[in-house]
Amino acid sequence: MKKIRELFRNTKLNIKFTSIIILFMVIPIGVLAGVLFYVMEQNAVQENMDYMEYTMQRNEDGIKTKIDSINMSTQFFLSDDSLLQMLNASAIGGEISTADWLDFKNNEVSALERLVNNNPLLYGVRVYAVNDSVQEMMPILYNASRMKKQEWSKQDKYVGWNFDYTDNIFNSYTMNQNRKIISLVTPIIDSANGKVGVIESAMTMENMFPSLYEGIEDEWSFFYSDEGVTYFGQKEQTESSALLDDILKQRPTEDKIQTIYKKLDGKKLVISYM
Repeated sequence: MKKIRELFRNTKLNIKFTSIIILFMVIPIGVLAGVLFYVMEQNAVQENMDYMEYTMQRNEDGIKTKIDSINMSTQFFLSDDSLLQMLNASAIGGEISTADWLDFKNNEVSALERLVNNNPLLYGVRVYAVNDSVQEMMPILYNASRMKKQEWSKQDKYVGWNFDYTDNIFNSYTMNQNRKIISLVTPIIDSANGKVGVIESAMTMENMFPSLYEGIEDEWSFFYSDEGVTYFGQKEQTESSALLDDILKQRPTEDKIQTIYKKLDGKKLVISYM
Protein backbone atom coordinates (compact mmCIF):
# COMPACT_ATOMS: atom_id res chain seq x y z
CA MET A 1 0.00 0.00 0.00
CA LYS A 2 2.94 2.32 0.85
CA LYS A 3 4.52 1.67 -2.52
CA ILE A 4 1.23 2.56 -4.26
CA ARG A 5 1.07 5.89 -2.39
CA GLU A 6 4.66 6.72 -3.30
CA LEU A 7 4.00 5.82 -6.91
CA PHE A 8 0.93 8.06 -6.94
CA ARG A 9 2.92 11.02 -5.44
CA ASN A 10 5.63 10.67 -8.07
CA THR A 11 3.10 10.57 -10.93
CA LYS A 12 2.55 13.66 -13.04
CA LEU A 13 -0.47 15.82 -12.21
CA ASN A 14 -2.27 15.27 -15.54
CA ILE A 15 -1.92 11.50 -15.15
CA LYS A 16 -3.29 11.76 -11.60
CA PHE A 17 -6.35 13.65 -12.86
CA THR A 18 -6.85 11.15 -15.66
CA SER A 19 -6.58 8.22 -13.27
CA ILE A 20 -9.07 9.78 -10.85
CA ILE A 21 -11.55 10.51 -13.68
CA ILE A 22 -11.24 6.97 -15.02
CA LEU A 23 -11.68 5.57 -11.51
CA PHE A 24 -14.85 7.57 -10.92
CA MET A 25 -16.18 6.50 -14.33
CA VAL A 26 -15.37 2.80 -14.04
CA ILE A 27 -16.99 2.27 -10.63
CA PRO A 28 -20.42 3.70 -11.59
CA ILE A 29 -20.33 1.93 -14.96
CA GLY A 30 -19.50 -1.34 -13.22
CA VAL A 31 -22.32 -0.86 -10.74
CA LEU A 32 -24.75 0.10 -13.51
CA ALA A 33 -23.68 -2.87 -15.62
CA GLY A 34 -24.22 -5.20 -12.67
CA VAL A 35 -27.67 -3.75 -12.01
CA LEU A 36 -28.50 -3.94 -15.73
CA PHE A 37 -27.49 -7.60 -16.01
CA TYR A 38 -29.43 -8.41 -12.82
CA VAL A 39 -32.56 -6.71 -14.19
CA MET A 40 -32.13 -8.51 -17.53
CA GLU A 41 -31.78 -11.85 -15.74
CA GLN A 42 -34.87 -11.20 -13.61
CA ASN A 43 -36.86 -10.19 -16.70
CA ALA A 44 -35.75 -13.37 -18.47
CA VAL A 45 -36.72 -15.47 -15.43
CA GLN A 46 -40.11 -13.76 -15.17
CA GLU A 47 -40.72 -14.23 -18.89
CA ASN A 48 -39.97 -17.94 -18.58
CA MET A 49 -42.15 -18.24 -15.48
CA ASP A 50 -45.06 -16.53 -17.29
CA TYR A 51 -44.57 -18.87 -20.25
CA MET A 52 -44.52 -21.96 -18.01
CA GLU A 53 -47.58 -20.74 -16.10
CA TYR A 54 -49.48 -20.33 -19.37
CA THR A 55 -48.29 -23.73 -20.64
CA MET A 56 -49.35 -25.49 -17.47
CA GLN A 57 -52.73 -23.76 -17.45
CA ARG A 58 -53.28 -24.91 -21.01
CA ASN A 59 -52.20 -28.45 -20.08
CA GLU A 60 -54.50 -28.47 -17.06
CA ASP A 61 -57.51 -27.41 -19.13
CA GLY A 62 -56.71 -30.03 -21.76
CA ILE A 63 -56.23 -32.85 -19.25
CA LYS A 64 -59.47 -32.00 -17.47
CA THR A 65 -61.34 -32.14 -20.79
CA LYS A 66 -59.80 -35.51 -21.63
CA ILE A 67 -60.52 -36.98 -18.21
CA ASP A 68 -64.13 -35.82 -18.53
CA SER A 69 -64.27 -37.48 -21.94
CA ILE A 70 -63.07 -40.81 -20.52
CA ASN A 71 -65.40 -40.58 -17.52
CA MET A 72 -68.46 -39.75 -19.64
CA SER A 73 -67.74 -42.60 -22.06
CA THR A 74 -67.39 -45.01 -19.15
CA GLN A 75 -70.66 -43.83 -17.60
CA PHE A 76 -72.44 -44.18 -20.94
CA PHE A 77 -71.33 -47.82 -21.21
CA LEU A 78 -72.28 -48.50 -17.58
CA SER A 79 -75.78 -47.15 -18.14
CA ASP A 80 -76.47 -49.33 -21.20
CA ASP A 81 -79.14 -51.81 -20.07
CA SER A 82 -78.87 -54.05 -23.14
CA LEU A 83 -75.12 -54.43 -22.64
CA LEU A 84 -75.68 -55.29 -18.97
CA GLN A 85 -78.31 -57.88 -19.86
CA MET A 86 -76.04 -59.55 -22.39
CA LEU A 87 -73.12 -59.65 -19.95
CA ASN A 88 -75.41 -61.04 -17.24
CA ALA A 89 -76.61 -63.81 -19.52
CA SER A 90 -73.02 -64.68 -20.38
CA ALA A 91 -71.87 -64.59 -16.74
CA ILE A 92 -74.54 -67.02 -15.52
CA GLY A 93 -74.20 -69.31 -18.52
CA GLY A 94 -77.52 -68.38 -20.10
CA GLU A 95 -78.26 -69.45 -23.63
CA ILE A 96 -78.14 -66.62 -26.18
CA SER A 97 -79.50 -67.29 -29.65
CA THR A 98 -77.76 -66.24 -32.86
CA ALA A 99 -80.66 -63.91 -33.61
CA ASP A 100 -80.18 -62.18 -30.25
CA TRP A 101 -76.48 -61.78 -30.91
CA LEU A 102 -77.14 -60.27 -34.34
CA ASP A 103 -79.75 -57.91 -32.96
CA PHE A 104 -77.38 -56.86 -30.18
CA LYS A 105 -74.57 -56.25 -32.65
CA ASN A 106 -76.67 -54.27 -35.13
CA ASN A 107 -78.20 -52.04 -32.49
CA GLU A 108 -76.30 -51.69 -29.20
CA VAL A 109 -72.78 -52.44 -30.38
CA SER A 110 -73.14 -50.24 -33.46
CA ALA A 111 -74.42 -47.36 -31.31
CA LEU A 112 -71.54 -47.74 -28.85
CA GLU A 113 -69.02 -47.93 -31.69
CA ARG A 114 -70.38 -44.69 -33.18
CA LEU A 115 -70.04 -43.02 -29.78
CA VAL A 116 -66.38 -43.98 -29.58
CA ASN A 117 -65.58 -43.14 -33.21
CA ASN A 118 -67.18 -39.69 -32.87
CA ASN A 119 -64.79 -38.81 -30.05
CA PRO A 120 -61.34 -38.15 -31.57
CA LEU A 121 -59.77 -37.92 -28.12
CA LEU A 122 -60.32 -41.60 -27.38
CA TYR A 123 -58.06 -44.47 -28.33
CA GLY A 124 -60.94 -46.84 -27.72
CA VAL A 125 -63.48 -48.17 -25.22
CA ARG A 126 -63.67 -51.92 -24.71
CA VAL A 127 -65.89 -54.18 -22.66
CA TYR A 128 -64.50 -57.50 -21.44
CA ALA A 129 -66.78 -60.27 -20.23
CA VAL A 130 -65.90 -62.35 -17.16
CA ASN A 131 -65.65 -65.53 -19.25
CA ASP A 132 -65.23 -66.60 -22.88
CA SER A 133 -68.92 -67.23 -23.52
CA VAL A 134 -69.55 -63.95 -25.37
CA GLN A 135 -69.55 -63.54 -29.11
CA GLU A 136 -66.71 -61.03 -29.63
CA MET A 137 -67.81 -57.92 -31.49
CA MET A 138 -64.84 -55.73 -32.32
CA PRO A 139 -63.97 -53.07 -31.43
CA ILE A 140 -66.37 -53.07 -28.45
CA LEU A 141 -67.00 -56.48 -26.90
CA TYR A 142 -64.33 -59.06 -26.00
CA ASN A 143 -64.03 -62.19 -23.92
CA ALA A 144 -62.00 -62.55 -20.71
CA SER A 145 -59.01 -64.17 -22.44
CA ARG A 146 -58.41 -60.97 -24.41
CA MET A 147 -58.31 -58.93 -21.23
CA LYS A 148 -55.68 -61.22 -19.73
CA LYS A 149 -53.29 -60.17 -22.51
CA GLN A 150 -53.27 -56.59 -21.26
CA GLU A 151 -50.46 -55.68 -18.86
CA TRP A 152 -52.78 -54.03 -16.35
CA SER A 153 -54.89 -57.19 -15.92
CA LYS A 154 -51.91 -58.95 -14.32
CA GLN A 155 -51.95 -56.55 -11.37
CA ASP A 156 -53.77 -57.44 -8.15
CA LYS A 157 -55.59 -54.09 -8.22
CA TYR A 158 -56.10 -53.04 -11.80
CA VAL A 159 -59.34 -51.08 -11.27
CA GLY A 160 -58.70 -47.37 -11.74
CA TRP A 161 -56.09 -45.58 -13.82
CA ASN A 162 -53.37 -47.50 -15.65
CA PHE A 163 -50.48 -45.71 -17.33
CA ASP A 164 -47.97 -46.11 -20.14
CA TYR A 165 -48.73 -49.63 -21.37
CA THR A 166 -48.74 -51.13 -24.84
CA ASP A 167 -51.97 -52.49 -26.33
CA ASN A 168 -51.53 -56.26 -26.40
CA ILE A 169 -55.07 -57.33 -27.18
CA PHE A 170 -53.94 -58.62 -30.60
CA ASN A 171 -50.34 -59.77 -30.87
CA SER A 172 -50.12 -59.10 -34.60
CA TYR A 173 -51.65 -55.64 -34.13
CA THR A 174 -49.05 -54.49 -31.60
CA MET A 175 -46.06 -55.59 -33.67
CA ASN A 176 -46.15 -52.42 -35.79
CA GLN A 177 -47.12 -49.84 -33.19
CA ASN A 178 -45.45 -48.51 -30.07
CA ARG A 179 -48.09 -46.12 -28.80
CA LYS A 180 -48.37 -46.03 -25.04
CA ILE A 181 -51.84 -46.11 -23.50
CA ILE A 182 -53.48 -44.59 -20.45
CA SER A 183 -56.87 -45.98 -19.42
CA LEU A 184 -59.53 -45.97 -16.78
CA VAL A 185 -60.54 -49.54 -15.92
CA THR A 186 -63.98 -49.90 -14.34
CA PRO A 187 -65.86 -53.05 -13.27
CA ILE A 188 -69.45 -53.58 -14.42
CA ILE A 189 -71.37 -54.65 -11.33
CA ASP A 190 -74.83 -56.24 -11.37
CA SER A 191 -76.88 -56.19 -8.18
CA ALA A 192 -77.72 -59.89 -8.52
CA ASN A 193 -74.65 -61.43 -10.17
CA GLY A 194 -71.79 -59.22 -8.99
CA LYS A 195 -69.05 -58.38 -11.49
CA VAL A 196 -70.16 -59.33 -14.99
CA GLY A 197 -67.66 -57.34 -17.04
CA VAL A 198 -64.87 -54.76 -17.17
CA ILE A 199 -64.67 -51.50 -19.14
CA GLU A 200 -61.35 -50.18 -20.43
CA SER A 201 -61.70 -46.53 -21.55
CA ALA A 202 -58.40 -45.70 -23.20
CA MET A 203 -56.48 -42.76 -24.64
CA THR A 204 -52.90 -42.49 -25.83
CA MET A 205 -50.39 -41.09 -23.33
CA GLU A 206 -49.33 -38.56 -25.96
CA ASN A 207 -52.90 -37.33 -26.27
CA MET A 208 -53.41 -37.08 -22.51
CA PHE A 209 -49.97 -35.59 -21.74
CA PRO A 210 -48.75 -33.83 -24.92
CA SER A 211 -46.05 -31.89 -23.07
CA LEU A 212 -44.24 -35.16 -22.32
CA TYR A 213 -43.70 -35.65 -26.05
CA GLU A 214 -42.81 -32.13 -27.20
CA GLY A 215 -39.24 -31.82 -28.45
CA ILE A 216 -38.58 -28.32 -27.12
CA GLU A 217 -34.94 -27.52 -26.46
CA ASP A 218 -33.98 -27.05 -22.79
CA GLU A 219 -37.49 -28.02 -21.70
CA TRP A 220 -38.79 -31.34 -20.43
CA SER A 221 -41.80 -32.65 -18.55
CA PHE A 222 -42.72 -35.68 -16.55
CA PHE A 223 -45.79 -37.17 -14.90
CA TYR A 224 -45.43 -38.49 -11.35
CA SER A 225 -48.13 -40.98 -10.34
CA ASP A 226 -49.59 -41.59 -6.89
CA GLU A 227 -47.71 -44.89 -6.90
CA GLY A 228 -44.39 -43.02 -7.14
CA VAL A 229 -43.64 -43.89 -10.76
CA THR A 230 -42.17 -41.21 -13.05
CA TYR A 231 -43.20 -41.14 -16.73
CA PHE A 232 -41.21 -39.11 -19.27
CA GLY A 233 -42.90 -39.99 -22.56
CA GLN A 234 -40.40 -40.14 -25.41
CA LYS A 235 -38.00 -37.60 -23.88
CA GLU A 236 -36.43 -39.77 -21.19
CA GLN A 237 -34.31 -37.63 -18.91
CA THR A 238 -30.65 -38.45 -18.36
CA GLU A 239 -30.44 -35.95 -15.51
CA SER A 240 -29.27 -37.31 -12.16
CA SER A 241 -31.84 -38.93 -9.94
CA ALA A 242 -30.79 -36.48 -7.22
CA LEU A 243 -31.96 -33.56 -9.38
CA LEU A 244 -35.33 -35.23 -9.97
CA ASP A 245 -35.65 -35.92 -6.25
CA ASP A 246 -34.95 -32.25 -5.51
CA ILE A 247 -37.58 -31.16 -8.04
CA LEU A 248 -40.16 -33.49 -6.52
CA LYS A 249 -39.40 -32.16 -3.04
CA GLN A 250 -40.41 -28.68 -4.21
CA ARG A 251 -43.83 -29.75 -5.43
CA PRO A 252 -46.80 -28.14 -3.67
CA THR A 253 -49.51 -30.02 -1.83
CA GLU A 254 -52.31 -27.59 -2.63
CA ASP A 255 -54.47 -28.16 -5.69
CA LYS A 256 -53.25 -25.35 -7.91
CA ILE A 257 -50.54 -24.61 -10.45
CA GLN A 258 -47.32 -23.36 -8.88
CA THR A 259 -44.30 -22.02 -10.78
CA ILE A 260 -40.98 -21.33 -9.09
CA TYR A 261 -37.39 -20.40 -10.00
CA LYS A 262 -34.75 -22.57 -8.37
CA LYS A 263 -31.04 -23.32 -8.58
CA LEU A 264 -30.68 -27.07 -8.10
CA ASP A 265 -27.63 -29.24 -8.62
CA GLY A 266 -25.82 -26.31 -10.27
CA LYS A 267 -28.64 -25.71 -12.75
CA LYS A 268 -30.95 -22.72 -13.02
CA LEU A 269 -34.49 -24.05 -13.47
CA VAL A 270 -37.97 -22.67 -13.90
CA ILE A 271 -40.20 -25.41 -12.50
CA SER A 272 -43.95 -25.56 -12.87
CA TYR A 273 -46.16 -28.08 -11.04
CA MET A 274 -49.74 -29.11 -11.63
